[in-house]
Amino acid sequence: HLARRVSPGRENQALMIGAWCPLLLLHIPGGAHNDMTAATLVLGGYLLYRKGYLLWGLALVALALDVKLTAGLALVPLLVLYIRDRCGVPLNRLALGSLTCAAAVAVPYAGLWRGSRTFESTGKVASLYSASSVPDLFRQPLERLLTAKGVSPATADTIARGSIRLVFLVVFLVGAFVLLRRVTDFGSMARAAAALALLWLLTSTYVLPWYATLGVMLVSFSAWNLTTVMTLGAATVLLLYRLPLSGEPGGGATLYIALPLLLIAAGWALLGALTRA
Repeated sequence: HLARRVSPGRENQALMIGAWCPLLLLHIPGGAHNDMTAATLVLGGYLLYRKGYLLWGLALVALALDVKLTAGLALVPLLVLYIRDRCGVPLNRLALGSLTCAAAVAVPYAGLWRGSRTFESTGKVASLYSASSVPDLFRQPLERLLTAKGVSPATADTIARGSIRLVFLVVFLVGAFVLLRRVTDFGSMARAAAALALLWLLTSTYVLPWYATLGVMLVSFSAWNLTTVMTLGAATVLLLYRLPLSGEPGGGATLYIALPLLLIAAGWALLGALTRA
């Protein structure tokens, strides 16, 4: 239904990408991860919004935040579209949309609220680095350089982790600002959300294969473009996540995943810039 409204003629492509993606088949029913639950709420909210139920659509996408915080990558572009979409005072629409989203998140979660402890696991994951992430390719050399300059290993680790995380956070925020400025209608909103999901995957310090779920489901209906190609490329690379290497007992090909992800990021940025030029 979404593909028919966003990119008519590509309905079968949307079904094939969403239903036959090997990464999702392996990690959603195979690994019992809840990312598809969040993606389902996001897609349902998008469909409600496209049919004219604007606040209900916003609320359903916001509800996905109770499952995965990364659903915010799909919620923010929709909120931007809501503010720009209709006549009226933008600040009033911002207030109404924000209150709707806040209520959708808070009401179902009220019985589970434990104060600041609620976010302990989220904070822990946010501080981690995985060897398959693009930022980790830069963290390790920086840490070795600082150690070689006489900085203690513990201090070098702290400095490298903090500085690299900050650099990639800035990259993400700048990219998000550029993408959100392009939201003018429902189609551009969907493409911006898909691009945000890919940008987050390529700049996050902690990456696991099933984190690509939301991005894959967004590109499945938002038209065949450069972001679609790069997202499916990243999903293909992440299929190798658990592939053991000789000489690495119990390990995985994490470095050989981070390198192609870096190439995908560079190619996406370069080709995107050339296309716009």
